[in-house]
Amino acid sequence: MRIGYVWSFAKGRPDPGETPEQTALRETREETGVEATIVCPIPGEFVGGTTINRYFLMQAPAGPSVETPDCPET
Repeated sequence: MRIGYVWSFAKGRPDPGETPEQTALRETREETGVEATIVCPIPGEFVGGTTINRYFLMQAPAGPSVETPDCPET
């Protein structure tokens, strides 16, 4: 997802009893509105300031493209 001019991943803390996969799917749905499916985990754990992050390759369902504004030249 894009916040201003920065691209970021949907992320968040797990609800009690939630697996990392369930957390990733829920956060993706809550933050983007997309009901994605997990294709596979991305190997490794990525240490943040106070967190350990896990990432998953996901696939969005087929559907119409979403129009996005033009990006500034870099």
